[in-house]
Amino acid sequence: MRSPWLVYQYELKVIVDKVCASSCANYIATASNDVMVKQGGLLGWHGGALQPLYLSLQQSKNQVDKSNIKDEQFIAKWRQAELDFFNKVKVNQIVTVIGMMPGLHDKRDAQLFSYDQKTLKRLGLHIAYEGEQATHSSSGEYVVQIFSLSPEVLDLLLIQHSKILEQEKLGLLSQGI
Repeated sequence: MRSPWLVYQYELKVIVDKVCASSCANYIATASNDVMVKQGGLLGWHGGALQPLYLSLQQSKNQVDKSNIKDEQFIAKWRQAELDFFNKVKVNQIVTVIGMMPGLHDKRDAQLFSYDQKTLKRLGLHIAYEGEQATHSSSGEYVVQIFSLSPEVLDLLLIQHSKILEQEKLGLLSQGI
């Protein structure tokens, strides 16, 4: 994760003129206090280090494969590194998984998710859009669903997320991991 630290350390402006998704959204856009998404540019998330928690909630217990200890250790290290990063850049880590959470996942109808500007700001992001937030690719495909979350709904999701993290932590402790 060298590039995000450079963006953060040198206070670089990030300009999105095409697509910033996945690791770009998770780590490059969140590391900057000055992000400009140009007209037609797409910004979207689809998961992060917390993603395994929400994937397992979306599947029945029969479908979930039990990961081996090595996988659990890798994910634990990734989660800690990601948490440290988000704490440093002062962005809420939940930004990477809100669209995967129960209640919102069922309403998702696009590959990626993002948030209206008020929600982005409440999550600690500094993102400006040149025009409307784009949801369609240059070829016309619908790829980013924009969630508009009121402060009350976002607070409920944050509480729900904390409970899921706590349950997961208890589960790992009971397994000796």
